[in-house]
Amino acid sequence: MSFRHNINKFSNMHIEISFSLKGPNGTFIHELDLEAEFDRFREEFKDVEDNLGRIMIDVDEDQYASFEDELDYLIPEVCFRSIADLKNGRPVTIIFSRYSGRFTMTPSGKDVLITGDQISDLLCSRLSLIEALLDCGNRFLFFYERFRGGMEDFDWRILEIQAARIAAEQ
Repeated sequence: MSFRHNINKFSNMHIEISFSLKGPNGTFIHELDLEAEFDRFREEFKDVEDNLGRIMIDVDEDQYASFEDELDYLIPEVCFRSIADLKNGRPVTIIFSRYSGRFTMTPSGKDVLITGDQISDLLCSRLSLIEALLDCGNRFLFFYERFRGGMEDFDWRILEIQAARIAAEQ
């Protein structure tokens, strides 16, 4: 499964956005590993009440940023709710729910500048960023529905993420 999106058709640059879930032992488990051993991780996480994790943005394999927070907050905010503003050229600031800090995605023409606390600035194509954000959000939702679906206290979170995705598609 490839998560890469071309920055533009005249460039060799790419953007990759992926998610990782923080395991009970404190290590981050990348989405590909979560899928590869889905049943084992679902069992390990069944008593974990939070969904700490991170979103990683990799531009052309040399610009990188990651943002840690509750994924059931971070994914809908970053991957879905930000889309309308980015499409319309408006900046989006995400304030973390679990940790102090924030980051901003500021459109300028065909590009977006991503700045924030404790990250180096990233510059990428607006269209490619939007496509990569939606792709990551959809992968997370597909994963999360299976991973947490039917578990007490998680169904309402799934419904909120689904609603954010529907709004982003409008």
